[in-house]
Amino acid sequence: MHPALTMPTAALLLGGALLVLPEVPSTLGSRGPFGHAARRDKQNPPPPPAPDPGKPGAPKHACDHTYWGVKLGARRETTESEDGRSKTETAVISDLREDGFTVTTTASTGRVTNSRWACRPEGLVQLEPAEESDDDNVQLKTDDVRGVSLPANLAPGVDWVYAFKSSGSGRMPDGTPIKTRFAGAIHSKAVTTEQVSLAIGTFEALRIDSRAVFEMQIERDGDSGVVPSTAIGSEWWVKGLGLVRESATIEIGDEKHVVTSELVSAN
Repeated sequence: MHPALTMPTAALLLGGALLVLPEVPSTLGSRGPFGHAARRDKQNPPPPPAPDPGKPGAPKHACDHTYWGVKLGARRETTESEDGRSKTETAVISDLREDGFTVTTTASTGRVTNSRWACRPEGLVQLEPAEESDDDNVQLKTDDVRGVSLPANLAPGVDWVYAFKSSGSGRMPDGTPIKTRFAGAIHSKAVTTEQVSLAIGTFEALRIDSRAVFEMQIERDGDSGVVPSTAIGSEWWVKGLGLVRESATIEIGDEKHVVTSELVSAN
């Protein structure tokens, strides 16, 4: 479950991009740059051929993941429904680094968000789960992130925790300045594999069930209050394609919201 999907704000955002696995460029191996065999020197033998990217042992990018490969410029489009209201979102890998990447998401409402991810041996970690666009009334900065968003050893039976803390400031619609603190913890478990039918086809997917607890503290005119919220939901991930569907029920005080999202295209 992505933190942005479950944020107790008016604009609920679905998280990272769903991308195809990246291609690993081949090397020249023992042949010269023009296709001619390189001359062999008995005293300085040529290095062994580079491993075939399609074979075990081939070099991979640090962000390669069985369920979510990362490729610069890769794009996905999803449809989202919240309490019967629908919108579309387009997410693009806008930056790819040796140890991470950035996802830029543009909604049909015009809202734009950027989220940086880190690629670590234990898995993929969303570094800015509550990053806001310049058009929002409140700007949040992530102060602390712990755990992983998507474990490297993802398989049925694996469970994990992802937690974060954010803080920021802004103004209410009436112009009153406010300060906020936002903390969340998401407990997830890969449960089973099952078929999911989408507009783009039917796939064998890994289902992940999650329960999230959030707390937002708001300071205004010297007073402060806490707004707790919870979210229970599921995600479906397909090998080589990524996140294809998610659904969550969010409770904020006495309010209850149902949010769903589905992949409609990816390249």
